[in-house]
Amino acid sequence: MSESTNSKRLRIGSGAAWWGDRVEPAGLNAEKGDLDYLCFETMAEATVSAAQVRARRDPSFPGYDTYLDDRMRAVLPGCIRRGTKIISNQGWINPQGAAKRIVELLRELGIAGVKVAAVSGSLITERVLSLAPTILENGEPTGTLKDTLISAEAYMGPSPSCRP
Repeated sequence: MSESTNSKRLRIGSGAAWWGDRVEPAGLNAEKGDLDYLCFETMAEATVSAAQVRARRDPSFPGYDTYLDDRMRAVLPGCIRRGTKIISNQGWINPQGAAKRIVELLRELGIAGVKVAAVSGSLITERVLSLAPTILENGEPTGTLKDTLISAEAYMGPSPSCRP
């Protein structure tokens, strides 16, 4: 099938498929992948829970991917040079903190004029107990979870009106 003048090829690459993924392939994708987007998927339910527990034990923990600096240092120069946009969920329980850190890394690398955004709102740990009066599985009051609740997140996803 030939590419029509109305269609555009979109190249998407992976920077990470889980928290402990290697950094080197992300750097290669940034440098040689000729990508439109480089995506990092480092957040899972267990990762968020572990981050919440760590944040409670260690107030100095920033709440975002512990490999954020390594990953961004490896890919930012190549992505900037090639015009590749980065999409990431490395913000874990502190997306704004991760965005601020990326801005700092850009400054350290002498890169200016790059937009960095953070999406928040999925962490509802502070509100979850007031959202419903009872636990559906056992009918007990949600308040009974107060002492054992580690984290609560809402998967928001794109709205149905989102179109490429």
